[in-house]
Amino acid sequence: MDLSKEAEVLSEQVNQYVQSALDKHPHYKIQSSKVIHDAILGTNRFTPYEVAFIDLPIVQRLRRVSQIDVAPLAFPSGNHNRFEHTIGVTAMVGNMIDALFQNIDDALKDTKISCEYARIHCRIAAILHDCGHGPFSHLSEQVYKPLLKEIKEENGVFSGASAHEMLSYFIATSPALKRFNELIIKVEYGIEVDLDFVGEIIVGHISDKRKAFLVELINGAFDADKLDYILRDSHATGLHMALDMSRLLYTIRVLEDDTNTFRLSVDISGAVTLEQIVFNKMYLANSIYHHQKVLAAGCLMKSVIGEYNKLGKLLTPSDYLYFADDRLCCPSEECMMSDQMMNYLTRIAYRNLPHRALIISARTIEKNKHKLWKIMQLEEEPDEIEKITNEIIDYVNSQGKISIKRSQIWLCIPKAPAFKEGLTCKIRALGEANNSITLRELFPIDDWVKAFSQNKWRAYVFADQEIVNEVADASQYVFEYLYDI
Repeated sequence: MDLSKEAEVLSEQVNQYVQSALDKHPHYKIQSSKVIHDAILGTNRFTPYEVAFIDLPIVQRLRRVSQIDVAPLAFPSGNHNRFEHTIGVTAMVGNMIDALFQNIDDALKDTKISCEYARIHCRIAAILHDCGHGPFSHLSEQVYKPLLKEIKEENGVFSGASAHEMLSYFIATSPALKRFNELIIKVEYGIEVDLDFVGEIIVGHISDKRKAFLVELINGAFDADKLDYILRDSHATGLHMALDMSRLLYTIRVLEDDTNTFRLSVDISGAVTLEQIVFNKMYLANSIYHHQKVLAAGCLMKSVIGEYNKLGKLLTPSDYLYFADDRLCCPSEECMMSDQMMNYLTRIAYRNLPHRALIISARTIEKNKHKLWKIMQLEEEPDEIEKITNEIIDYVNSQGKISIKRSQIWLCIPKAPAFKEGLTCKIRALGEANNSITLRELFPIDDWVKAFSQNKWRAYVFADQEIVNEVADASQYVFEYLYDI
């Protein structure tokens, strides 16, 4: 696949990372299948060639990457990691494929894709799908994401991909991993894996309409990734959610749409499970991922990353692949820790978090609430966030009462949750046009969710406790001045 010059540079950087990891990994042939017991999905069997991929350092690193970032500071039992999630997604997609080929219908037959081909490629994609995550998962992704904007815009394969999925794609399709695939997986295990297709599955790119449903099993409206993190994150944090997996597996189907694309779908009797998925995503976002203490802790951790930047570390997206949570929090000897970095890390270790100085939401804006949407979009504009932060600091200092520094204040604009399932979920409904409908045609769920999410969404100005009152006044003034709210 042709890539832009910038993408080729990043591809080579990622390949160097993969090669350095594989150089430290002497492979010994796995003689038999392995059983892995999971708290969510029970007992699951993994083939020898799957274990060979799982044992790679690029996957084992995920044991030291938190699944829900710094959320354990607010939900103490949520200490699960990306490796557990990876194993879960692999098991989950295997169950979905088994269900599809038990429910085999004309559309699935028309694809001429075997169950074995589906299992090999979707399960390897599941094993590799999160290898691109940096320390503390989505938290570090928020920092390096702007660096990938141009690559995403110039390369169509990444049009629907998140930043970490792009890095996972480059890992899966790297020359170093392809050599491992050819020399070890193909020769020693007799298994042929198309890593280019695995990469497409990871980023959700459909180049072959016959294989679209395989892509959607990992990166789609109700994929194995989503199903596992809903079950896993809620279980680990103690939130109680309903998700009828048996109903979903009973009703899962392949559907040929009006563009002759073979899509993943469910029978109309399984639509209630799709609704559960959307509601659960919304609940998790509002209850855990955007919990104000989680966001406050995240601000401190992103400040730690900023200190690494000042030391010439973590400058490119590929740099994050060499780090896991432990290395970020315990800098090695070659990286001299600044006093400010020590301060941030100490505060995180003892949960000395910033306090709320200002809350911006649909409830706290008295008029011109349509301007709230403009503020919500600031998440994509880090330079504008920095400008507003400096305006607040300048205002406080201009009052002459106290003097504050950049290290004492944070403006947190969380990303508004995306809920596209209303339009992208395909439901098989015989007798309808093209024998299918979307979820929103059954129930206008995306409109309801958008309204709910906008009312639940919160942005914050955080500050050290001793300056909260002054920052609160300044923040209100600056937002009223800049945004006329």
